Amino acid sequence: MGAGLVTAQAYGLTRFRVNHHIRFHWDMADISLIVPTILVTGPLHFAEIRKDGKAQDVVNFLLETEGTKTEILGDLKDSGWALQRIRVEQSGRSWEEDELIALGDG
Repeated sequence: MGAGLVTAQAYGLTRFRVNHHIRFHWDMADISLIVPTILVTGPLHFAEIRKDGKAQDVVNFLLETEGTKTEILGDLKDSGWALQRIRVEQSGRSWEEDELIALGDG
């Protein structure tokens, strides 16, 4: 079996013969997404999740990857993980109290 076929099978391709030619077919159920993710410390990591995965799946994948949690935390104590929305606001914008409360922790 050639290296190309091994690679093709690893990416969810199924091999079959048609008129003495080898053809490949994508098995859509096996396809996963590779999500580029920049950590707060700067480095780029790639998380592999299901095609119907959620942002939390990316976080879980990265936390399960050896060394990533230590890379993010450094010497800080692990107190849990959450997703945070990044907002861009006009510099010097005045905030009302109810706007700040509505933002919560994210």
